Amino acid sequence: MTSARPKENKAAIKTLPAKNEGSSAQIQCFKCFGRGHKTNQCPNRKALVLRDEEYYSEGDEEIPMDPGLDSDGDKIHEDMHAEIPPPPAGKFFAVSWRALTTTRQPEIDQKENIFQSRCLVEGQLLFVIVDGCSCANVVIQDVVKRLGLSTSRHATPYNLDWLNDYGAIKVQWQAIVRFEIGEYNDEMMFDVAPMQATHLLLGRPWQFDGRVCHYGGSNCYKVRHGGRKILLQPLTMTEVREYQRQLEDGR
Repeated sequence: MTSARPKENKAAIKTLPAKNEGSSAQIQCFKCFGRGHKTNQCPNRKALVLRDEEYYSEGDEEIPMDPGLDSDGDKIHEDMHAEIPPPPAGKFFAVSWRALTTTRQPEIDQKENIFQSRCLVEGQLLFVIVDGCSCANVVIQDVVKRLGLSTSRHATPYNLDWLNDYGAIKVQWQAIVRFEIGEYNDEMMFDVAPMQATHLLLGRPWQFDGRVCHYGGSNCYKVRHGGRKILLQPLTMTEVREYQRQLEDGR
């Protein structure tokens, strides 16, 4: 015996209105601030993308960043002092410096190199490196001794283990050093430690305090100082190699 399945009364079935229907206009999206939809349903979702040094938002008309402007809106290499004057006559910190007459190499010359240049400290010509990965500004111990720079105890001594071939070095002293790189001159506190790579190391503290801007393509640095913006250019690799050779000859 089979039982007959009762027929559905379609007329009795009513479609219930969507919950809160009629009030969707009061829903506000916190992404585009439009009404009528939630943030996760926003039709105007955008993604900020960096492509070939141009910023654009998906869904927007592409607006390329002006390649002639830096992050401050300044015209790159304009209204700034771009050239490093020739080194003065004398010695490169106890090494005779024979000035080179070189033409500027293409920017690819700097592709795999950190910024290297020369500076003046107490009338002595020194080698300087800029390394944004360094947590400190460092001056070589020999410079402090030979130039008779005043030192003070470091408030928080620490260990450095990458500046030379002698293992970890305890940094316990600091010295205020006034230096000049071209038309840029400044005075700041440096940690004192033995180094082999350079005489002065300008690290992340220098970049942060001076709001320094780095141009990766040319490996130049824009420095704000005394109400001016000064562009620092690196030495060419030919000049760097010549310095290193003369340094080795002088040892």
